[in-house]
Amino acid sequence: MRAARDYELLLREHIQKEDHCLFAMAESSLDAEEKLRLVKAFRAEEGKLGSAMSVHYYLEKVRELSAQFGVPFPEEEGRSESSCGCCDPGGCRGF
Repeated sequence: MRAARDYELLLREHIQKEDHCLFAMAESSLDAEEKLRLVKAFRAEEGKLGSAMSVHYYLEKVRELSAQFGVPFPEEEGRSESSCGCCDPGGCRGF
């Protein structure tokens, strides 16, 4: 159980760095046209892989497992379904 908790901490720290460092750097260095191209490319790849490989599918699986094992699922206020923050509850911003 300790190894699982250590791994959870490692993943949380990694995701925190991605969300607040890597994505911020990408956001500031890409223009609107490049961002749109990326969104389209990601959607195309998700389409090829099917819904079982989408971000939303895996987030739902994490929620289910969290409930099953009694582990809290941290919902960040103001965050969307996507860890990248590119999507609002009504869909992706401007794309």
